[in-house]
Amino acid sequence: EALEQLSLKYLHAPIGHTGIMEFFFKTYLEETRENGKSFEAWVREDYDPEKLARDFKPSALGEFIVDVILRRE
Repeated sequence: EALEQLSLKYLHAPIGHTGIMEFFFKTYLEETRENGKSFEAWVREDYDPEKLARDFKPSALGEFIVDVILRRE
């Protein structure tokens, strides 16, 4: 449900740094695909914000659009 709301329909630009929100939920889904761990348990037990930040790679074009043109953080 959260991923559905991270769309242009709700004015979310999944490019640049703002794309980390979508990456966060996709990481959860990928890491729990086989074990079915709940979201809350994953956040408490497995979520590593530093690793997520290291693994997320926004595109330079996306950063330019979000930071310069749209002036979003």
